[in-house]
Amino acid sequence: MGYSNGTGPDCALMPIFGLIDGNSFYCSCQRAFEPKLKRRPVVVLSNNDGCAIARTHDYVELQDAVKHC
Repeated sequence: MGYSNGTGPDCALMPIFGLIDGNSFYCSCQRAFEPKLKRRPVVVLSNNDGCAIARTHDYVELQDAVKHC
């Protein structure tokens, strides 16, 4: 986190934040370590509660296709 002093001498220091949004980042990492997953739908689950924390776009398409059957 950085700080900006605004535009004038009377302005207080204001925090500057950066946000990086990696589309399906954990799935991309898993595919990098396991190349056999390259053309397969991937879902990454959390360690403790089994919640999906990342999923690939092709998984979303597959899920939508199954819902409409």
